Amino acid sequence: MAQAHPPKFLARVLVALIAALAFLGARPDVGASASTVSSLSALETAIRNAPAGGTVYLAGGTYGSVTLNRHRKTWVTVRPVPGNSVHLADLNFGSNASHIAVRRFQVDGDVDLAPTGADHIQIFDSDLSGVSAKWGTNHIRIVHNWIHDCSNRIELVSTASNVPGSPDPNATDLPPVRNIKIVGNRIARPSTASLTESSIDIVRLCHAGALASTRLARHAPARARPRR
Repeated sequence: MAQAHPPKFLARVLVALIAALAFLGARPDVGASASTVSSLSALETAIRNAPAGGTVYLAGGTYGSVTLNRHRKTWVTVRPVPGNSVHLADLNFGSNASHIAVRRFQVDGDVDLAPTGADHIQIFDSDLSGVSAKWGTNHIRIVHNWIHDCSNRIELVSTASNVPGSPDPNATDLPPVRNIKIVGNRIARPSTASLTESSIDIVRLCHAGALASTRLARHAPARARPRR
């Protein structure tokens, strides 16, 4: 006869299962359905209509500039059709953009996140010239990208006149850039500091190369973890 599992064991299994399902549900690009578009004009509509956790594939090719500005409450991932490459002249996120992840794009210009609004934006595995997150943006992930040949590789822009070492103590206070995670990016051939932080309280860097800050040394907590 099969041995009955004690209630504590079953409770632990149930908790682990609930945690696993919650983790998968919070991740973009896990399961769900997909759609394919072949123009930038159709991209915003596809992002709007995508189900929770869905994927929008952009057909391979060279495109102009696009600003994604759809506000969502659940994740959608935008990426090239598998086996294809997509080259964008410019990729930006408007102040309404939310819960959008982009993967495997080549972008000529800086990826710009508009002030006072863009949130829950993820940029993965892409070839970029730089990323600029303006004041008020939050919950941003910049992960495993190749960032090169531009003045500011990763730029977080805000001001706070009461922060020691602030660039200008008389500057107008702006909302902070919050909850930024920068992980595993390769940064090459910068003409200025690789990481520019203007009155940013906390920047978390993991497995990054050597970075420089515009802050005074005693107010620059960001450190590069040495490669093993």
